[in-house]
Amino acid sequence: MIIASHNWLSPIYERLKDELIQNKVLHADETPYQILNRTDGKPATSQARVWLFRTIKNAGYPIAYYHVDLTRERAVATTILEGFQGYLHCDGYSGYKNLPSIDLVGHLPFTK
Repeated sequence: MIIASHNWLSPIYERLKDELIQNKVLHADETPYQILNRTDGKPATSQARVWLFRTIKNAGYPIAYYHVDLTRERAVATTILEGFQGYLHCDGYSGYKNLPSIDLVGHLPFTK
């Protein structure tokens, strides 16, 4: 079931990401959660992240794109937002700062 889901749903997931970054305004946030048996050797008390990137409510094709990762490193946001040019509404997490072609909005103090 897992292999079949991966094989059939991965292309849809990637297409959603491609469509997401074509928008001019996105929202982003990440939420901590715990994994009992981590693949990176860290203890179960370590926090992993669910990343959410979504279009505005009135977008022509609204998309909510979730990404699960073991880390909150800037590289995750950089990879997902590669190719995005526009406004990113997010909290004050420093990992979003100074991403190329992205203007941060929403939380003060942001400086570019």
